[in-house]
Amino acid sequence: MAKKYNLYPIKIIKDWQGEDWNVYEEKHLINGVMIYKGRMSEQVYGSNQGNILTSELADYIKQNSSMKLDDLAGQLGVSKHVLTRFRRELNIQRKKQKADYEWVYAHQDELFTESFETLFEKYGLTKKQVKWYARYLQRCKGIAGPLKRRSLHKVVEREKMFLQHKDEIVHCNTIVELAEQFNVHISIARDIHLRMCEENQSPTTGIQRAQRRKERKQWFLDNKDLLLNSGQTDKSLALQLNMTESQLQKAKAYVRKELGIVVETKVPDYDWVRQHQFELENLERKQIQELFQITKGQVDYRRNLLKKLKQNET
Repeated sequence: MAKKYNLYPIKIIKDWQGEDWNVYEEKHLINGVMIYKGRMSEQVYGSNQGNILTSELADYIKQNSSMKLDDLAGQLGVSKHVLTRFRRELNIQRKKQKADYEWVYAHQDELFTESFETLFEKYGLTKKQVKWYARYLQRCKGIAGPLKRRSLHKVVEREKMFLQHKDEIVHCNTIVELAEQFNVHISIARDIHLRMCEENQSPTTGIQRAQRRKERKQWFLDNKDLLLNSGQTDKSLALQLNMTESQLQKAKAYVRKELGIVVETKVPDYDWVRQHQFELENLERKQIQELFQITKGQVDYRRNLLKKLKQNET
């Protein structure tokens, strides 16, 4: 349906510069501002009507000059083109916020890889700002962005969960336990642990483990007499130190190596084996133990030596 043409003006008002305008349409907005449409008084009938920039409207635009163009145009019920013309007439320049380039350079990894949602929550950055900062780093600083894409929504949700359990992640015992706890791949668990430790300036599990190894090795050296000269069997000494026999033997080997102690390798007693070949082949293990006062392991060792001798002779 065609719009009804108004032949006679509703009233005559002045614009912000004092010029008279014939008003043919008026609209009262919720914010209290009146929007008028009409034409200048000296214009002939039939000319196109336009929005009138009144003093009241000019003051409102000046007061809200920091608002986004889309938002302010929506409030006033005019097009962006009309609002841009009004701002130009009022000599209102768009305010440009100077970027903190030192901050941008320091957070380049996050700006390239973090999701837009995460960056908005952490730093209040819009998608447009993030893209601009990324382009600045690529063009002005010559920094190549990573090939991987930004995180999907499910990754953003997972990131929120990680942030809620930050202390557990930073102070975890092992990366494997962390991956099992949050049901993620071990590479993801490692990356999030390293990143949060860096943000929190805390040592990673790898650094903590290396420090514990260093302290343990120093303890071995400080207690070298107990390890090498106690006169106890490996079994009793391992029990005393709450270690396995294998761990005790490795500790002794480490101490000897650090102190430059060379242990002579025992030469197998082939003469004894040949001399008692009959007993080793025909008696039971327990009988051999009682006969020669040796342990079960020593019996097996001598039988293996006998077997090797026979193989070499054939």
